[in-house]
Amino acid sequence: MRIGWATPFNIRSAVGKFSQIVCEELHARGHEVEVIRIESGAELDIDSIETELQVVGAAECDVAAYDAFVVNFGNHAPYHAQLVTLLAKRSPIGIFHDMEMRDFQWGLQHRHQLHLPLLVGIEPELAAKDLGDLVDPDARALLATLAALTCGAILHGPHYRATISAYCPGPVEVIPLCFPDMGTKRDTKPLKPGLRVTIFGVISDYKQPGRVIEALALLRPRFGHVELHLAGTAEDRVREVLVAQTKRLGLKPPLFHGYVSEESLQNIIEGSHAVCCLRYPVTEGGSASLVTALFRARPLIVSDIASYSMVPDELAYKVSYGDDPADLADALSDIFADQTAADARAAMAREWASDRFSAPAYVDAIEPMLGSNVRHALTKVARQLVPAVTTPGQEPIITAVNAFAEVLDWMEASQK
Repeated sequence: MRIGWATPFNIRSAVGKFSQIVCEELHARGHEVEVIRIESGAELDIDSIETELQVVGAAECDVAAYDAFVVNFGNHAPYHAQLVTLLAKRSPIGIFHDMEMRDFQWGLQHRHQLHLPLLVGIEPELAAKDLGDLVDPDARALLATLAALTCGAILHGPHYRATISAYCPGPVEVIPLCFPDMGTKRDTKPLKPGLRVTIFGVISDYKQPGRVIEALALLRPRFGHVELHLAGTAEDRVREVLVAQTKRLGLKPPLFHGYVSEESLQNIIEGSHAVCCLRYPVTEGGSASLVTALFRARPLIVSDIASYSMVPDELAYKVSYGDDPADLADALSDIFADQTAADARAAMAREWASDRFSAPAYVDAIEPMLGSNVRHALTKVARQLVPAVTTPGQEPIITAVNAFAEVLDWMEASQK
């Protein structure tokens, strides 16, 4: 099978690293895979991930030539902007890495002066529905529109499936994110004296460093000073707020590492007594940070929500989805008080993660979708007939659109 795989593919992109191991696994199984880079501007100049696969630009590929066409959706326009030109040519199987896509929309408008239109009538239609997932109501219309442009969708958690399923014309599957173990294999070193907690990735409010600081303040009478390591880029505003918070609570400021290499990140995580992988609100589908933390075999604290809740209870310490520092302090206390038991739990978590988040497991799950072209055929017909239901000014003729939709529904039903 000839597969076109549209993705950012630079060395700083988590989606790119994900795509590399999935595409190389597909290639190992006999598929011909062409990676299509969809970054824009300066991001196209970031070094490409090394691979023996064919890598082409979005402007160079012929989307009609692929047996299966896959597009990776993410909420960062500089890394994903060129997917828009590909969507205009063919309906793909969409891999939705984020359920919040408004930063992508904003980036298209302000960086490229591109306006992404929403489905006609989508906002009042959604207002009358109760889909019951975690998608922000103000972000739902955009996510639904993107889903409608695909012929099938892959999600990395169940928490945004209702919205995608309601508008994607093809199959929708929840498949746990896979991600490479970026660390080197080596013997575990004894932890250095003192207690350390780490948060890594882009350090922002939604990763809840402030909640961790509040929890450490609660634990100070029992455990004394605990170092908080923040490994990843952080805006000056975030730094200032966190330093002020620690000062107000009588704590030492966090250690800001900034952007670090994979080797340095591994050292920081492995030198930690606990790793916090918290989110509020949840905006992504799956979490590369979660997988990375599990691979490093350190005691892990997660929010009990979305894809994080899919980790078995006996393998991670779970806290509420919110901003309460009390249950987080309890989890940290359990880890600090019995580090041996916490380390044993982390070791079991690594064994579980090595299979759960592997490329072979991921490809086993997506191959059936790649081999089905029924929905692609229907979406291709729909695109070809759009001129018949629009005015010369490309405005939809609502009565014609409704009748056209009924015909497409009948055609889809007849294929089942």
